[in-house]
Amino acid sequence: AAGSSDSADARLNGASIYVADTARLSTLSEATTITLDGGADLILKGDIVAGGQTGASGVTWLGQGDASVELIAGQRILVDTAVSASKAVNLTTTATPGPGDDGVSVTVTTAGGLTAAGRTSDGSGGGVNVDVVGHIEAAGALLAGGVVRQTFDDNGNLTDETVTWSDEDATLSLKAGGQLWLGAMTTATDGSVVEIGGTFRANQTITLEGGSGRVHEGTNDGIGVRMPGGARVATANPDSD
Repeated sequence: AAGSSDSADARLNGASIYVADTARLSTLSEATTITLDGGADLILKGDIVAGGQTGASGVTWLGQGDASVELIAGQRILVDTAVSASKAVNLTTTATPGPGDDGVSVTVTTAGGLTAAGRTSDGSGGGVNVDVVGHIEAAGALLAGGVVRQTFDDNGNLTDETVTWSDEDATLSLKAGGQLWLGAMTTATDGSVVEIGGTFRANQTITLEGGSGRVHEGTNDGIGVRMPGGARVATANPDSD
């Protein structure tokens, strides 16, 4: 997937926690929490769902919600899968990225996504929060306060996608100490390298905060937030911001 930068065997390349693509982590009741806390890298390739059941068209949330996913890494978090929770998905790094991470604290590939449905017992809404020391590269789909339903044909092609929004206000917040890049580079069918954008949606509030920019060949580009032309940032509620 575009944006992926881990080795063929991340388990032998400094990953504190490696979730294989054949694995699935889930909790099957409301008010539950999945916490992954690693001193170095988190490499996530298997689906993670807190407080819901995954079906053919998406996740069905259980009870009143209140379930969360907490992802904490010392250096870097790679999300190459779907990470979902009924209330909140939170990503945090506690130290600078490792020497082989190119200053990147969080990568969300084109195959990756972060979803917080915004279902709570107290109406607080929850959301998706990413707060990291280094750069963020996000080329996937990030959603706060909604549920995506998808329909596929017999060949596995996506034919329809709809978002059902929560009645509770939710927030998508991305904060990078370095550069916040709402996209990634990928290789096109003709072999050329092109920049693509991710999709960022919330029903009420989106906050994007970049930091010091990114150094290329010894020079800082001075760009705190980098938004490709193909990136999409959108809120749903009439009074949203």
